[in-house]
Amino acid sequence: MPLRRLDVEGFRSSSRPTIVKRRVEHPLVVLGSMQPADLVCANGQAEILRRRGGGGAVYVDPDSSIWIDLWLPASDSTSRLGVVDGLIAVGQLWRLSLEELGLADLVVACPERAPVPSAVCFSSIGYGELLDNEGRKLVGMTAWRAREGSLYQTTLYRVLDRGLPELLNISEDQRLRAREALECRACDLLAFGRADLEATSLLSALSTMIDQRVDSTEEAIIAEQGIESS
Repeated sequence: MPLRRLDVEGFRSSSRPTIVKRRVEHPLVVLGSMQPADLVCANGQAEILRRRGGGGAVYVDPDSSIWIDLWLPASDSTSRLGVVDGLIAVGQLWRLSLEELGLADLVVACPERAPVPSAVCFSSIGYGELLDNEGRKLVGMTAWRAREGSLYQTTLYRVLDRGLPELLNISEDQRLRAREALECRACDLLAFGRADLEATSLLSALSTMIDQRVDSTEEAIIAEQGIESS
């Protein structure tokens, strides 16, 4: 069966900032744009989907994860920034939004060097991703840029599932390092006592932060899109 690709072409026609909650009805392993299709050996435990943005694999399910896409059209000043600066700017929007919802002491990652690629997204830290005050990743982020604008795909967990390395065709050494990294470099909303945080609250807070920017000219669109089973 061909590897399914997440269809994001509809964003190209939107001239307004757009925030989309991805509704997931079943477990998924979402691969980065450059990861090989045979990376996953889920054996029926999860379906496989390829996103447009790069980076490592992400496990999402209906209960523990929150997946939000943010589209900024080419007319938006953030979309006109370079790749790294754009990621950091969107990370700041996330930080302000979560702080409005009571999550304090968050840090936007800005590594001195480009992050080393990892098979598992949450086992490494990239530009713009959101960290707690101990340097553990709370919000993972990737970007896809088109002539019409930039798409930032983000994920965070109510309760982090650390089982993804077991679903991947990687060496035992890589699996061990991924497990260890998830233990010490990743966190979730439960760590903040906010595992009950609703995605709708996040969407509203992000929309407010986008609309409050100095150069914001059009209100953000909020939407929800389901990902159907293959």
